[in-house]
Amino acid sequence: MAVIPVLVVSLPPGLAGPQLYLQAVLAHPLFRVEFAARCWWTADIYRGLAGKWRLWRDARRWLRESRPRLVYVVADLSLAFWLGLAFRLAGASALVFHSHGARYHSPSNPLLRRLFSAALRHWARSRLTVGPDAAVAMYGTLDKVVHVPGLIDFHALRAGFSAQAGRKAGPLRIGCVGRLSAEKNQALLLWALAALGPAGQGAELWLVGGGGDRAVLEALTDQLGLRDRVRFLGETTEMAAVYAELDALAAPSLWEGQCRVAAEAQSLGLPVLVSPALPDFALLPTPAPVRVATWAVEDWAVALATLITKPPPRVWPDLAEVDASVVALESGVRRLCEALRGAAA
Repeated sequence: MAVIPVLVVSLPPGLAGPQLYLQAVLAHPLFRVEFAARCWWTADIYRGLAGKWRLWRDARRWLRESRPRLVYVVADLSLAFWLGLAFRLAGASALVFHSHGARYHSPSNPLLRRLFSAALRHWARSRLTVGPDAAVAMYGTLDKVVHVPGLIDFHALRAGFSAQAGRKAGPLRIGCVGRLSAEKNQALLLWALAALGPAGQGAELWLVGGGGDRAVLEALTDQLGLRDRVRFLGETTEMAAVYAELDALAAPSLWEGQCRVAAEAQSLGLPVLVSPALPDFALLPTPAPVRVATWAVEDWAVALATLITKPPPRVWPDLAEVDASVVALESGVRRLCEALRGAAA
């Protein structure tokens, strides 16, 4: 089988879900056997009319230098549209787009969003998505989409894990991992912990991630009198070490295309509390996830109280069960390769 040259286009590598997904896929042996990938990590230098002209020139240069049979774009709606337009004008015909977000803030105009979605549907040889909400957010429809979630290398995660046997002494450590932003809804956990009053003294909340809302969340922490029970850890690449210190994970997001951290935590035996926004496919069956039915403070306070009064043990799922999930890298990379091969044909 001939190796297929592919140009991968996305934002610079980082700790966001789409970037972690791409890093894992690009390094996977099966992908490397089938595809010769060159990567264009786009910087934020293409705003305005002058920027769009520069984007077209750069797209043309990348096509000329890499000569791909396929252009694979992993980006938000607005950037995906402008990249698609630039590549089409530069002569590319085989385009694949991959939606990772359940909502996109740009463009804010509903008519423009519909226009951008219609253009992507027209240009795409294949419409990939991490889940149903992400498909609607990018393409405006569930029609003709291919489900390729953000894939997780569970084997590498376990290999880096070094927890002591048994639960550590001290407060119950509940982690919330993700960008510090409104849609991740970390404030709900702060309000719920405060609502427990003295009963909440038995828990610590660890907020892991960076983002623009850190100052707001720190101010709310002080307002609620929780400074001694909330830790802000910032961004980290050592997630296995973080999971080793936690006793549970909470994901109170208002919306999610997937939320990879829930399955990561479960694969290391941690119980998880999740909001109604997390899709079922993003969760492992073991340990059984606890889905909080609403975003009401009182409901989350009850869920946290249950964790505190009955500290759950780590329940390790079998790796065969983990690898059978749709979010596992070992099985999912095959679905991605199949979709890309079909688009390049």
